[in-house]
Amino acid sequence: MHRPSNTERKYMKQLSRLAQKDEKGILKNIALMYLNQNYRDEEEAERTEESDKVGIWQRDAQGNTEGFTVDQSKLDEINFWAKNMSIAPKKGRNRVVLIGESAARGYFYDPIYNPALELNSILNNADAGQYEVVDLARTDLSYDMLINLIEESAVLEPDVLVVFAGNNWDIHKIWEKYNLEVSEVIREEGLNGLLRYSDAHLAANVEKMYKQLRAFTDKGIPVVIVIPEFNLNDWKDPEIAANWLMGGDCGRWNQLLKKTKAMMAAGEYENCIKLLESEEIKGYAGTELWYALAESYKHLGMVDQAEKIFIKIKDITMIYPKVSTPRAFSAVQKALKNEACKNDRIRYVDMHDVFSSEGGVIGREFFMDYCHLTSKGIKLLMQKVASSILSQDISTNIYNGLIVDKSTESHAHFLSAIHNAHWGQEEDIIKYHLETALREWPEIKETMKAFIDFQCRNLPVWMSKRAEGYIGIISEQEQRYLTENKGLLLDRKLINIIGDVLNDANLLKHIMEVRNSAYGIERGEVNLLDSDYYVNSLSQKEAQYNWPSIPAKLKRYGFLAAYNKNTGFAFTTGNPLGIHLYLVCQVNNGNKNPKKIKIFINEHEISSSEIVCGWNKLKVYISEKFVKEGMNDIRIEWPSLDADMRIQENKVIEEIEKGIIPELVPVYGEIHKFILTGE
Repeated sequence: MHRPSNTERKYMKQLSRLAQKDEKGILKNIALMYLNQNYRDEEEAERTEESDKVGIWQRDAQGNTEGFTVDQSKLDEINFWAKNMSIAPKKGRNRVVLIGESAARGYFYDPIYNPALELNSILNNADAGQYEVVDLARTDLSYDMLINLIEESAVLEPDVLVVFAGNNWDIHKIWEKYNLEVSEVIREEGLNGLLRYSDAHLAANVEKMYKQLRAFTDKGIPVVIVIPEFNLNDWKDPEIAANWLMGGDCGRWNQLLKKTKAMMAAGEYENCIKLLESEEIKGYAGTELWYALAESYKHLGMVDQAEKIFIKIKDITMIYPKVSTPRAFSAVQKALKNEACKNDRIRYVDMHDVFSSEGGVIGREFFMDYCHLTSKGIKLLMQKVASSILSQDISTNIYNGLIVDKSTESHAHFLSAIHNAHWGQEEDIIKYHLETALREWPEIKETMKAFIDFQCRNLPVWMSKRAEGYIGIISEQEQRYLTENKGLLLDRKLINIIGDVLNDANLLKHIMEVRNSAYGIERGEVNLLDSDYYVNSLSQKEAQYNWPSIPAKLKRYGFLAAYNKNTGFAFTTGNPLGIHLYLVCQVNNGNKNPKKIKIFINEHEISSSEIVCGWNKLKVYISEKFVKEGMNDIRIEWPSLDADMRIQENKVIEEIEKGIIPELVPVYGEIHKFILTGE
């Protein structure tokens, strides 16, 4: 007699629950249960035979050599890879193959400088030209692509394989694949159970990768694993207040957050620590309270304690895939180290150990953003990798590899400033990268001025002679980055910081004139739901409303959703004038009672209106005395949440059961229309 396994019993339990609901998607879910149950067996059965390709390169079709050339059908992918049209046949030198993600690609510096070039230089300076490094790092390399690339790399006959990966292991794909298991975990254990479950799957991914690597080590080919690290000190994730998921005690968390913010503002860091420690926030799955605790430790010089909390914040964002950036979660880092210790032909270089030896919480000295490295970070890391390959200690002399020229360093930091601004980082770090760019190469200021003019205009690149001129003077990395993101946000914060750093009064005046000509309310009706008027960063969840680069499965359709108690917009005008505002919105109103919604302009309250359940139309007149020349800010303050938290939790679970990536962050309100017209 067959006894059902725990997994089978779990599926049967969920199937029974779905059947009772008579869900339309039940047949789909039955199929998913079957597929999930058999997925691992099918994966193990799939094995690709030895290939004539690796990445975008294929064996020379002429048959004259054993080298590889770029497959012409994959030319559109070349910007993700090293700019090498061919990989030469292996000759007398030892071949090191480097596989990795964008951090290994040298994002911000590539193609002029990158880890592969640095490693090649260090190895050959140490061992008289006996090495060649083949660069297989790829930007946006997913986990599945990594596994395939490791297998394909065997055709290059490496003498050493270096794998620098772990940042791009997208956890929400696990949720989609095992959605019924995930929903059951949340139902029984909550979000902290989801963290545990996700950690276990990430560790399993590491085991699978090491199984793939045994094909090399069994042949005597050594492998070096680079364990990635995260910018703990200087990268700020969005403040996520998941209070509604914390046992339904929304009011308690809101009051605690209010107290801690007041203490932080008053510099009462010791009291803040005492309060948060006494409140036992261990189960808190948001980021706001943890940030308050980490910053309090940091202000008091308690570096080790601060670092532990920053690591916790890094890992918590695993369950918010719509707003978090690439990173190596602790579960991945730990598993990479543990699995390496089981094979004497695999060595590892732990980035955390390399950088933390310099003292302090790891931050801007080594990272340009969340995971991409500065030139110093690349050099220190590649020295350790070279030491592992050569089994000897390489001098930590910063000049024993390549020297990065001042212009390259400057452009890299300028692009980093743009990238940090686009991901909602604070003024301090944006200003740091701009000032570093100017210090390294003062001529960069002309590029900064051209960038401002480029971003303040609303014409596409191909219609603007100014834009074409600007594209011609910037680095290849900047071209790819900016042309891809052109037209998605106005860059108000970044442009203002550039103006301050350059300290040019004429430039600031020019900024205002260009903005008004392109976006001024005098031009006619302004739709504040256009991204230029409200999007401040790529990580801003509200941007899902009309953000073309976000996958459809992650979007909300139809309305702009407000994920914070306050939602900000902006408009510009050449002269103060009266304005008519028209807003169509609804709030998350659980008890159906009328709620108050407030509207502010430049922090002056201009409207406080009661709105009822369902869609509401508001018409507000703004006197010219509240409007100023240049940029003006509008803020909507939504009512506090009072919806039934159990209903919200069930909704999340049901969405996951249907294979939908859920909204784990609460929605305070939705906007259908938001129009301004000047008098």
